[in-house]
Amino acid sequence: MTYLPNIDIFKAIGMLFVISGHVFASDKVYSLYIHSFHIPLFFFVSGYLFHNAEIKTYVLKKLKRLIFPYFMYGIVILLLCVLLFSDFNYNKYIKSFLFFNNFPDIPVAGALWFLTSLFFANIIFYLLNKFVPKYTIIPIIILASAEMFFKIKLPYSIDSAICMLPVLYFGFLFKNNKFRFNICQELFIALFILIASLYTIFLNGDVNVRTNIYSNPVLFYFNAIIVSVGYYYLSDVISKIKYSNILGLIGVYSLEFMCIHQFVLKIIKMYQSNHCIIFIMTLFVTALFVYLINIFLYIKNKFIRN
Repeated sequence: MTYLPNIDIFKAIGMLFVISGHVFASDKVYSLYIHSFHIPLFFFVSGYLFHNAEIKTYVLKKLKRLIFPYFMYGIVILLLCVLLFSDFNYNKYIKSFLFFNNFPDIPVAGALWFLTSLFFANIIFYLLNKFVPKYTIIPIIILASAEMFFKIKLPYSIDSAICMLPVLYFGFLFKNNKFRFNICQELFIALFILIASLYTIFLNGDVNVRTNIYSNPVLFYFNAIIVSVGYYYLSDVISKIKYSNILGLIGVYSLEFMCIHQFVLKIIKMYQSNHCIIFIMTLFVTALFVYLINIFLYIKNKFIRN
């Protein structure tokens, strides 16, 4: 697979917004801003990176990449919480984890819902793109509109996955149809989009993809897509800066950051109250855990090969 440093930066920016969103959740203005795009951004990226493959190969790849980590991190965090927190309600955690995982009953691993949602969004999109390639947008609009209107609660965040299909599809289209600009033009476009979109973001109001709150669906999709495009071009500019690959590492391991950071955040909040310090500590401690996990996996794989 071709190395795309701008996409790693893109995912890193999204991940920083996810972590800061959980740290500064009490800031209503900031929360309203980031919720309008920070989760849709990852669906946009997934569409951008979409590649056709034989169905068995594609499904197995997504199971390994998304569903295996879901159960692995979910079970490990459950065991750690039972050991560390006397007031931890493991019954609620297990019920949410095994069925309706976008309920707020697994706060220490709340972002895990994203993995199953992204998995089903990819599988649905793959099937639509395979069997109705010329008319993919039609069933996507029908499915998303029906879910937006009826708000049917589905297990494993499939309801959120259906609502995110238009964003994923636009990411797919954007890769194949985007215009080429020089770095100054990209910076201007990014800043113009990100500043101008502030109006429509605050005009729309509350958004929460996890709990399927979208306010005005038209404004939601407009904001989610246009802001993703803005941060894509900003990421492309940043990727050309020396040492930007350090930031890109967060994007490379964005899935691990997504799964671990809320558990780390819960522990840090027990000892620290300053939000800025909490954010920095959560970021660095999560990065340390990700590093140690990858060292362990490297040693394990080397041992198995030998």
